[in-house]
Amino acid sequence: SILPADMPNAHGYTRSITVTAPPGSIVNCTHPAPCGARGITGYRIADCMFGALAKAVPDKVAADGAGGSTLPTFGGYSQGAAYVFSECVMGTWGATSAHDGQEGVPHMASNQSNVPIEMIEAGYPIRIERYGFVADTGGPGRYRGGLSVLREYRVLQPDTYFGVRSDKRDFPPYGLFGGQSGAPSQNFVVSGQHEQLIPTLPVAAIVLERDDIFRHTMAGGGGYGDPLQREPRLVLEDVLDGKVTAARARTAYGVVIDASRRPKVDPHATETLRGQLRRQRDAAIASEAAG
Repeated sequence: SILPADMPNAHGYTRSITVTAPPGSIVNCTHPAPCGARGITGYRIADCMFGALAKAVPDKVAADGAGGSTLPTFGGYSQGAAYVFSECVMGTWGATSAHDGQEGVPHMASNQSNVPIEMIEAGYPIRIERYGFVADTGGPGRYRGGLSVLREYRVLQPDTYFGVRSDKRDFPPYGLFGGQSGAPSQNFVVSGQHEQLIPTLPVAAIVLERDDIFRHTMAGGGGYGDPLQREPRLVLEDVLDGKVTAARARTAYGVVIDASRRPKVDPHATETLRGQLRRQRDAAIASEAAG
């Protein structure tokens, strides 16, 4: 994916590639190593490879993305018949040297698409309460990482067995060349007024009752480049589109939005704030280097 598009798929350019996968390692596991939900490992290996290639071809590699598809699974009985519903939820990419991260797209190592909510609701006792993007979740950068995708499921039958495969919570998507990390993923089960954070990959099924909700927020993409170099007009567009809040525009990008009837950038205040943020950042770096 980093080679010219017109290069033929030939053995010549693969001769210089050597794969080392010692037996017993995560990429060459041996019995009785568990292999369930192995897709996450494949996605993570690809993410690591792109991160390494960024040092060699920085203009051809994107910052880290959501880490592959999230895989929620629901099962039980509806109108006397057994059912199982499982889908792959697509997320977002990190930013590149030329544009912001894309959203609602599959991982670079996969070939999938999100299921329309109408198909889910027509075929299963599940209602999608919310589906969309989450503001302030894309990693700040000269180009912003893609936003997190939110999907919220309400089960309409009691005794619904549920599990999920997800990723990128403890180690959120990395940014490149001064870009910051995207927001981490989150899994919540909501029962009445009680909201419980559950693991990225529960090892046992969770039983949901009627009207319980599973809320999943995928990780946001990492940013690319220094956020203080992002064009203020792009930050303003993000604020007007609801992708970035005015408060986040100040703290992450140093852009001051004049919240008048027609919001606009305050150039003088932005220049002053960015200067302050750069000095604070330089001082922090110097302090860290000094030990």
